[in-house]
Amino acid sequence: LFVHNSVVFSYFDFGTSFTQNDFSLKLSSGVRNLTLKQDLDYHVFSGHRVKFGSQWTRHWFLPSVVDGRTGEFDIQTNNIRRLNAVEWAVYLRDEWEVNERLQVNAGLRFAMFQQYGPYTYEKYADPNLIVRSDSVGYGAGQKVVFYPAWEPRLNLRWLLDARSSLKLGITRNLQFIHLASSSGTSLPADLWIPSTLKVKPQEGIQYAAGYFRNFQNNTYEASAEVYYKDLRNQIDFREGAINGFNPLMENDLVFGKGEAYGLELFVKKDKGNLSGWAGYTLSWTNRNFRSEEHTSELQSQR
Repeated sequence: LFVHNSVVFSYFDFGTSFTQNDFSLKLSSGVRNLTLKQDLDYHVFSGHRVKFGSQWTRHWFLPSVVDGRTGEFDIQTNNIRRLNAVEWAVYLRDEWEVNERLQVNAGLRFAMFQQYGPYTYEKYADPNLIVRSDSVGYGAGQKVVFYPAWEPRLNLRWLLDARSSLKLGITRNLQFIHLASSSGTSLPADLWIPSTLKVKPQEGIQYAAGYFRNFQNNTYEASAEVYYKDLRNQIDFREGAINGFNPLMENDLVFGKGEAYGLELFVKKDKGNLSGWAGYTLSWTNRNFRSEEHTSELQSQR
């Protein structure tokens, strides 16, 4: 039995500024994470290994701060207050060579996400965010919303012969932390947003199948793999939103669904004086958004 304990602190800061004559404007955002993690690795017997562990993460979010000045006057904005959240997770993964041909890699992860106050949620009845229909406030340290999630995964490998194999896999993942990019506006920014009452966790279910083969006594390795992802609870900024100027940033977001699919080709040379690899990916991504207040739809493809 092998045990690995780790403590990780990370932070991300983003800032962009604009200056013209006596007018200046600066937009900044950031996120801090403190993670405690324990991983255990147990070798049951030859060809069978079990991994399990737990993780705790404290998140601090500062989605958007705007500072400006024109001449001798400071520009005052209602900056978005700091958001707080805690995330827990436990996992179990089993790697088992059932026989000479079949290998199974199965896993299950249970995650929990809890948002804490201070936090204010406001809902509007019109697309211009003028007529407010509901408002809820939470004090510092008060529980706002709790999201539990099961994340299973299963990967199978079947050896066709000594040089080739087939692989199949299915994975379900949930994302509690969201990166909202607004490069299409006049003030580009990357804003990290937690899951809240209005912003649901993003969900992705991926299906994959691949063919792998070695050539010339394992000198060359080649593979072809196809995949499909079902994407749910996708987020983006609504049309016309200027991030950083709305203290209730969630009202500037729209939510939808999407899909991604493609083909990945890969070839690698391991032996000889010259080694290297080459890969090619052909992929498409489609996302469709329909907000609660709007009837328009947005689509993107890459």
